[in-house]
Amino acid sequence: HGMLPVESTFDVKSELDIILKGHNLKVSKDYVYFLDSTIVRFWFNSPRAKDLLESRLRTNIKFLSKGVFVDDSFLRKEFLPINDRRYGDLVWMANPGVIVFPDFFHQSEPCKGMHGYSPDLLESQGTCIVYGANVSSQNMESIPLTGVYKILKHYLNL
Repeated sequence: HGMLPVESTFDVKSELDIILKGHNLKVSKDYVYFLDSTIVRFWFNSPRAKDLLESRLRTNIKFLSKGVFVDDSFLRKEFLPINDRRYGDLVWMANPGVIVFPDFFHQSEPCKGMHGYSPDLLESQGTCIVYGANVSSQNMESIPLTGVYKILKHYLNL
């Protein structure tokens, strides 16, 4: 996969604490969230949490300036399921060069480089090299990530 230098951090947990102050919503009971390096996922367990968090998060200046909320058009374009709670009820994706810090994996120091940004970015593209006796020399500029599976399946005779 590709990699980008980290230019700024976003303390989502602190911003969430500010947004929720005085609203008496409880983690687990009303909502659950997961902080990953470039993705934040929210699951709503009560209608009150859904209404409050969605309206506050989608209009929050920090969330809007540091990233984007994933919408159905993005999901369709990337062949991802729509309305599938496994991935979150609301998903936020960091802008290139921004990371969520601290997150649930990194607490002491932010990383200097990160992956997991929008697949539309050239810097997010990876490399696939297939080597072997039955492999012909071929260079492809770009293929969808799902195409790598087909290539490997072919050469592994699966």
